[in-house]
Amino acid sequence: MALLFRPSLSLDEINYLITKCQEDSSNPIALFALQKLQKFSIKASVGLITPSHRKDSIEEKLGFQLREPACYIKWQVNPALCTKAELDQIKQYRYEAGLMAASEEAEYELEIMSGD
Repeated sequence: MALLFRPSLSLDEINYLITKCQEDSSNPIALFALQKLQKFSIKASVGLITPSHRKDSIEEKLGFQLREPACYIKWQVNPALCTKAELDQIKQYRYEAGLMAASEEAEYELEIMSGD
């Protein structure tokens, strides 16, 4: 039996892989992967499974609710209007609230570790 792994993929990435597997329908491995990916996509779309990268913040662990920064709406409308300090605050909020994609989280963690 082959070893199985669990990658962290966004729903868009899963759907992309589904498309690629459908294009290679003559390959038995692609068909097998397609079956698994389609089931996974349906479950994710209807909320039967939750994202794996979601992290509870310290506030959530202690029972406090995160507060959306006042500049968050301004950022949603036009990020160019935000100062660097506001953008830093928004990144921290999005990270702590689990609103970042896994790739954004990794980039933010690298940014924090490098001290930029």
